[in-house]
Amino acid sequence: MKQRTADHLATANANRDLATTLAGAAGGTPTARYWSVVVAFYAAVHYINAYLRETQGLEPREHGERRRSLAQDAQLQPLAFRYRLLTIDAFDVRYTPNHRLRAAAIRRSLQTMREIEATVTSLL
Repeated sequence: MKQRTADHLATANANRDLATTLAGAAGGTPTARYWSVVVAFYAAVHYINAYLRETQGLEPREHGERRRSLAQDAQLQPLAFRYRLLTIDAFDVRYTPNHRLRAAAIRRSLQTMREIEATVTSLL
């Protein structure tokens, strides 16, 4: 495995752990739970970048480029729709004042992150 791939995986794993902590903190604030979605999104970004770097020599620097690469790769394409939902939820949390997410959306976001992690790690 290339060093840059390993670096992406280490960052993804750290973000995964933080997202899980924020989402499940006993007595956590809604803000912490909402931000768990943002952190889960960035974990997914690094998992996808690790895969693309290792298998195709690509390292997308823009979200649109990453999304296109995801949709065009036969191994990752099944995750494209859920990744898009994660992207939208993370964007809304960051940029929409007073945005609220239902608990189901937060769970779905973390599940998407875990599915991306499992898929990527099985392929590397």
